[in-house]
Order: sequence, then C-alpha cells, then structure tokens
Amino acid sequence: MNTKISVFLFVLLLTSTTLFYSCTPAENKEAQAEVNQDLNEMTQEMNEASAEFKQQRMDWKNDWNTKTEKWDTRLAELDAKIEAKGDKASAELKQEREELRNEYAQFKSDMDRAGDKTEAEWNDFKSDVEKRGNKIATDVDNFFTRIDVDGDGK
Repeated sequence: MNTKISVFLFVLLLTSTTLFYSCTPAENKEAQAEVNQDLNEMTQEMNEASAEFKQQRMDWKNDWNTKTEKWDTRLAELDAKIEAKGDKASAELKQEREELRNEYAQFKSDMDRAGDKTEAEWNDFKSDVEKRGNKIATDVDNFFTRIDVDGDGK
C-alpha cells in the first residue's frame, strides 16, 4: 500500500476517534457515519487504482510477450543459419550467439518477474526492461545481418 495512503488512513482513524469521544451520542453516530463513508470511498478508489495498475502491467507484459515470440522465431532462424554453415561457422560466431542467448534468457526471466513489482518499483523496472529489450532486438537484427552471407535477408 502506498505510504501516503497509509499515513492518511492513520490520521483519519486518529481524527475520527478524537471526534467520537468529544461529541454527544447523536453527533458520534453522524461523525462515525461520515468517517465510514469516507473510508469506504477511499477503499474503493484504492481498489480501482490497484486494478488499473494491474491492467496496465498486464497489457505492457502482453505487448512484450508478443515481441519476444517474434524474437524466439528470429533466434531459431539464426541457429539454423549457423548450423547450416557447419564447420565454416567460426567459434567466435558461435560464442556470440551463445552470449546473445544468455542475455535474452536473462531478459525473459526478468520479464517473468513483472508481476512482482509494486507500483513504486514499476517505472524503473519498465524503463530498464524496455531499454534492454530494445538493445536485444537491435543485437539480434545486427547479428542476423552479419551472417546473411547470401544476401537474401533470411
């Protein structure tokens, strides 16, 4: 829960208690009803904000999952091209492919942890993942272009 909301709820509870003990019984009921209504409204707003955040996070993750599915296909094509070269493929080329695969595996692992991030952590996490994802996409395309010896773009 957001710290500001927690503090606000604490102050609201403290204030309502003070009001409760300093009023007549009729005023107490009215004050308590107002506090309860305010609390219910705040709870509803928090639930709506939480649901909205979860939906945004899910939409973002689905978008990136679509991108990674394309990358999976592209990496499989890279593997096939390297294997087709057989012994002609250099050890350096194979090592670079392995490094790219490891970086990609770490990226996917981080993507799987998107649901664990709080709203406060979300922007930093999202920015980092998008930056790394864009770098991986560029690296895959560049690597693919370098091994496209026949010039067919495949």
